Amino acid sequence: MLYSIILFFILFELSITKEIDVYQLPFVISKSGAMIITDHEEKMSLSQDLLLTHKDVSCTTKIDLKRPTEAEIKAKSGTRKVFQ
Repeated sequence: MLYSIILFFILFELSITKEIDVYQLPFVISKSGAMIITDHEEKMSLSQDLLLTHKDVSCTTKIDLKRPTEAEIKAKSGTRKVFQ
């Protein structure tokens, strides 16, 4: 009986931890056309040439999100540049 109760609580806890949180953050469009999202001390922007920039208190990271080339589509893989 005790084993069944413990198993029930474990399964219950696992079922509620699978929930995904979705947040809606406001954004603005800069004069250069970049979409900028600010959340507390973090700032994220996506430029028109698909360069994602993430800034927080300690660092800035840029990720090149350019569209895949024909060769990458054919190979179903590729690489992107990440700058810190």
